[in-house]
This record gives sequence, C-alpha cells and structure tokens, in this order.
Amino acid sequence: MSLIKSINLLITFLLELCLLVAYGYFGFNIGNTKTINIIFAIVIPTIVAVIWGFYLAPKSYRDISNTIKQIGKGILFLIAFIGLFLLKQEKIDIVFLIIYIINMILLILWKQI
Repeated sequence: MSLIKSINLLITFLLELCLLVAYGYFGFNIGNTKTINIIFAIVIPTIVAVIWGFYLAPKSYRDISNTIKQIGKGILFLIAFIGLFLLKQEKIDIVFLIIYIINMILLILWKQI
C-alpha cells in the first residue's frame, strides 16, 4: 500500500508541473504578437510558481492553515482548467480534471494532505 501512496504523491507532483505547463500554454496563446506570447508564456507560470512556493508549498515558511492552502491550490487549478477550456483544449482539460479529482480524493482518504 505504501508504494501506491508514493505513486499518488508522484502524481500530485506531476499534476503541479502540468499546472505550470497549462499556465504557460494559456500565456502563449493570449497575446497579439509572438514576442508578447513568449513573454506571457514565461511570466504567467513564473508568477504561479512563486505564489505556490511562497504560500502553498508543503514546506512553505508562511503560517497558513492547510485548509487555506488547499483552497488556494484548488483555485489555481480551477483557473488552469478554465484557461484550457477557453482555448478549446477540452479533451486535455477533461483528462487533467479527472486525474486531479481522483488524486485529491485519494490524498484526502489516505491523509496525505
């Protein structure tokens, strides 16, 4: 069972990386020019990563309750899901959402958060 729980934590980490990729993809597709697209593709995921690192990471030094951290993570994932949906990436979005939901259920059931 501990192997399965470790795999679930790995999936959590991979979902967080996918989150940054989704923000980068969204950023790359919202600008008017190639230069703006590239800037947005770099800046938007960087901002999300900084927010995540300072406030939402498990070993963050900020004194924030776990409940608030989980709500913040959920909001960031929700924004990413909406962004992918608006960019007509419904299939990827649905798969991403389903994996996220299953992962969160398992994290809660196994008390990994």
